[in-house]
Amino acid sequence: MHRRLLRSQMLRTDTLLLMMTMAFANLKATYYIVSFSEDARVLFPPEVAERLDVIFNVGFPMGSLISSPLTSLLLRRFRKRPDVYMMVAVVGVNVVGLLTLSSYPLPQTVAVMLFGPSRTLLWSCYFHFLAQPNRFARATKGRMLGYSNLIIAVMSDLPPYLLNWCVTRFNGLTLATVHLLLQVALLGCLAFPVYLHACHHEEVAAKASSTATSSRREPVRQSSSFVRP
Repeated sequence: MHRRLLRSQMLRTDTLLLMMTMAFANLKATYYIVSFSEDARVLFPPEVAERLDVIFNVGFPMGSLISSPLTSLLLRRFRKRPDVYMMVAVVGVNVVGLLTLSSYPLPQTVAVMLFGPSRTLLWSCYFHFLAQPNRFARATKGRMLGYSNLIIAVMSDLPPYLLNWCVTRFNGLTLATVHLLLQVALLGCLAFPVYLHACHHEEVAAKASSTATSSRREPVRQSSSFVRP
């Protein structure tokens, strides 16, 4: 019984979109971390590249640490609105991804400073989403989390080796081209919060319809009570 429930939850539209979003976002982040230093030395003079390396090494962990309280406040404020916090998180990683495509030092510096906070926010939203009891049964929550993390790891941690091989194997393929292709895929992940927002509107409309129906039935019950002797 639990296997059927787990299978149905894993194959649900919101779960599949969540896995796709996390896989592409983590793949983009992993490849960014792996290729950042080399990419910076291709785009900028050595002194600028070294400066960006220092900013990245300090800004990545510090940005994640500083943004943790803000992430907690966001999830507390919109704990019942996954469409809101997921939209903020997915837009955040897309903004960072678009900044990394720039060939100028300033956008690259901003991307480095925002990389840690955006990554922290997305993963926090991911775990918060999976912890919702109205979406995922408690009996399958542990396996749900384990399988989800495994899928994300396989889809995001293995491809960078293939991408690096392709860059070295094919002369026409560059790091910038790979980043651009990954960013296009990441933009497609905006479908996830859009889908959640559509589901929220359907739930609100259904509740409003149910309330209106019950309010129409109430006067009938009251009038029939006066007819009885």
